[in-house]
Amino acid sequence: MVTDGEQGNNPDQVSDLANVRLKEWEESRKRIGAKSGLALHYPDGGLDNNLYLEISQKIFDHIKNTTSEYSESIELDLITLDNQGLSGHLDHIAVSFITTHVYLKLSQQENINISVGNLKYYCLCLELVPKSNINWLYMPAGRPDEYFDETFDYTDIYDQKLHIMKAHHSQRKDMEAILSEYHGKHACLKDHFRYHRA
Repeated sequence: MVTDGEQGNNPDQVSDLANVRLKEWEESRKRIGAKSGLALHYPDGGLDNNLYLEISQKIFDHIKNTTSEYSESIELDLITLDNQGLSGHLDHIAVSFITTHVYLKLSQQENINISVGNLKYYCLCLELVPKSNINWLYMPAGRPDEYFDETFDYTDIYDQKLHIMKAHHSQRKDMEAILSEYHGKHACLKDHFRYHRA
């Protein structure tokens, strides 16, 4: 978690949204089953070139430190957002590029017990987002089917995914809008990924 999302929607008008969002993130990690996490607490809406390498190094060090605890070699895939940022949020775009930087840096390392696999960019498909809009920021249209390298059908774990999403209670309005918008569309039960290419 790079920022705490303190500038986001605050439907309950809490005095410390950053702390609420942090607790929600921790709860969602538990529901996913993640054994560890890294919260960096950078300012929401404040990611820029001056922070780029600093954030990248912190993520890189965290991965190296975490994987060093294992005696066997670790096969590592990374997942980040489409480099268009999905919603147009500039922090999302920054995180996509920072993750790409970390991935390439890991790929160049020698004498570490990490076998670097794919970097997967999570994308929205054209069926879900057929055209760009400026309802909030500029949100680009979704990607066409031929753009994707992997499509994951989560029909069998839909309830589990919904349970994880609901951990982010302060963002429930966004979640409800997404579920309402995509309800009944076949693609809503699929996640789409594009792999990084050298």
